Amino acid sequence: MYKNKKVLVAGGTGTIGIPLIKKLIELKANVTVVSMDSVEYAKTVLGDNVSFMQMDLTNFNNCLRVTKNQDYVFNLVGIKGSTGIGETKVASYFVPMLRFQTNLMEASFRNDISRYLFVSSVCAYPQLSFPKEEDCLWNGLPKQNDRIPGLAKRIGEIQGEAYLQEHGWDAVRIVRPSNVYGPFDDFDPATAQVIPALIRRMIDGENPIKVWGDGSAVRDFIFSEELADWILVALEKAPPCVPINLGSGKGVTIKELAETIAQCVPEPPQIEWDTTKPSGDPVRILSMERAKKLMGFKLKTDLKEGIKKTVDWYLDNEELANQKKGYILTSKERQFLLPLAELIDRLTIGQIKEVLIPENKKSYAQEMQKLAHDIDLMIEEGELKLSARLIRIIIVLSQMNLHIWYNKDKMQNDQDHYLELLKFAHQLNGIRNQMKNLLLEETGDKEKSAIRTNFNTDNLKGWDISIE
Repeated sequence: MYKNKKVLVAGGTGTIGIPLIKKLIELKANVTVVSMDSVEYAKTVLGDNVSFMQMDLTNFNNCLRVTKNQDYVFNLVGIKGSTGIGETKVASYFVPMLRFQTNLMEASFRNDISRYLFVSSVCAYPQLSFPKEEDCLWNGLPKQNDRIPGLAKRIGEIQGEAYLQEHGWDAVRIVRPSNVYGPFDDFDPATAQVIPALIRRMIDGENPIKVWGDGSAVRDFIFSEELADWILVALEKAPPCVPINLGSGKGVTIKELAETIAQCVPEPPQIEWDTTKPSGDPVRILSMERAKKLMGFKLKTDLKEGIKKTVDWYLDNEELANQKKGYILTSKERQFLLPLAELIDRLTIGQIKEVLIPENKKSYAQEMQKLAHDIDLMIEEGELKLSARLIRIIIVLSQMNLHIWYNKDKMQNDQDHYLELLKFAHQLNGIRNQMKNLLLEETGDKEKSAIRTNFNTDNLKGWDISIE
């Protein structure tokens, strides 16, 4: 089915797209990838056997251009994110998502694409306490924290049905994956979903690690490489516009998930639960009966195996995993869910790393570009007023971050004085936290969870800061 076919993969530099493209190449397809990631990143993860274009598919003319003369189109375009993003960045998700999916399907219809794969989502379902069967989608509105993304996905499904009903265009196939994880995911804790976020935080040494919710929420996960296999089968075997779930069909609590991840990382941390934060929909499990009947679905990768593969990949590719991918920034869209004080702190650390780790200069520069983008937006919105006090606070914060960095190197190289240097590190961090609290005051941030409480300097002499 795929040999010598011209195949467009939109959003092909993501968690699902990269393994899918690898399999398409093995099947001798001629693959074109369109993404908002940088050309450099795409070449790194895709290799030289695909044609790549960095392009904004919210523009309809771009969609017409890239779908012309293609045989098949896979729409993997998505804006993944954590539970927090599902509550706080809904417009930043909803509007571009509608543009992406509407324009790409309309362009594919006009260019008479013979097969079109639309990736919907488990979040489109209403809140249910039992495995979600495909036909129950319209039994209620999505009520979980990411109901807005869920409605966007429903609209994409309806668009495909509309073409079939009015024009007889029977190209569209629909899959509804559960929570997807695997290599090449977003591992930034500020934006990542639960598995990559916990992997990154645990490997970074956060101990104890605090997890949102109480751990009771139940989720269904599928490994990205396995999902890619079944997406290929779906395009071939699924009936037009008949949605098919793709998940494990098995529920696991977030508590069990966190414990499983801890078993797979080099240094397992203690796990604590922040019950003041949302857990998301209490239960999300997909029924796999239709997939078994229509496609012969059988799960090949269990959760622990998939997590172990993801952890091993992250440890082998940490620089790549944490690289900012060069997205085309929407001028009014923030890139991080962080208070202004935290953005400034990260910017100072990024500047230190850009100088002291020159081999990674490019990725740090890209990260600082995004941080600066968000800071500029917040200045425009009137959240930051320049003052001498503010400048002094930022200078001291930068100094503390630099001292902490150098002290960390000393700790690694001077085992004889390790405990003394460790105490000094805590003292320096106390001053740093004092400055971050002052930044919160100066920027008018009233988010209590951002306030730092550990600012004990143990009477560190000679380091008194005169900022009042």
